[in-house]
Amino acid sequence: MTVRPFFMPWECVMELNKPLCDSLGELLREVAREELLPRFAAGVEGSAKADGSLVTEADGAAQARIIDELQRRYPEIQVLGEEMSAEEQQRLLENNDEGLWLLDPLDGTSNFAAGIPYFSLSLALSRGGQVVMGLILDPLRDECFAAIGGQGA
Repeated sequence: MTVRPFFMPWECVMELNKPLCDSLGELLREVAREELLPRFAAGVEGSAKADGSLVTEADGAAQARIIDELQRRYPEIQVLGEEMSAEEQQRLLENNDEGLWLLDPLDGTSNFAAGIPYFSLSLALSRGGQVVMGLILDPLRDECFAAIGGQGA
């Protein structure tokens, strides 16, 4: 039995679905370059959300940019972002016949706000309640990892 790692370098994944992975990877890189990295370099302050977790201006800016672009490119697929209200997230989870993008625009907000260089952008595509594809971008190291359901990582 061969055990495959969950993630592998971006270059290997691009062979699995090169056009889609190229497109999504570049979107995440662009948003990280323009919305996250300048704010990280400048230092940011966070505030507490209703659930007590931390949120920064960078979370909202990155989420808005990615949602706008995903809706432009894939208008039939809704986007559920981490910074949406619980009610909006629930509505999207219940009504997503065409699929659902699952987005954490700044995974590791506490690290980001504290100046600790370990954070990422996370994006997945769910269809029929199953995640069929996911990407994680570490913008400081310019490393993107991806997995596609049924094709490995």
